Amino acid sequence: MAPAMPSESLSFGEFELDCRTAELRRNGTELKLQPQPAKLLLILASRAGEVVTRDELTEQVWGSDTFVDFEHGLNFAIRQIRTALDDDATKPSFVETVPRRGYRFIATVSSNGHEKLEPPQPKKKSAWKLWAAFAASGARSRRADLVRS
Repeated sequence: MAPAMPSESLSFGEFELDCRTAELRRNGTELKLQPQPAKLLLILASRAGEVVTRDELTEQVWGSDTFVDFEHGLNFAIRQIRTALDDDATKPSFVETVPRRGYRFIATVSSNGHEKLEPPQPKKKSAWKLWAAFAASGARSRRADLVRS
């Protein structure tokens, strides 16, 4: 099922993505982005903070009745998006690879200049939970040492 798209545009950083035409602009200047990467970017940005699986992206962009090398096509499209956004796969600002699952748009997105779609922040473990995990791991290793003795 295709996600509901915002009516006008999405803004993130110095970029604006027109949801009706899938045109990408940087500071008002239109950037060249082929239709499939533009559609992928629209899907990812409209679901900021969510992991979108490779299968979902493939289905939404190419459909189930198209027979192409999806892996190559998807990887190529993601590279084009990263190039257009001047993004780095190793230190992403916009598109994060989630190994063996898919991709996540990690920048803050404004829809039509109003609401902000904030990517969820990773939950921090409390000091107590970290200490408990540390203590438990030490206890396990001490038990293993005793068993070996």
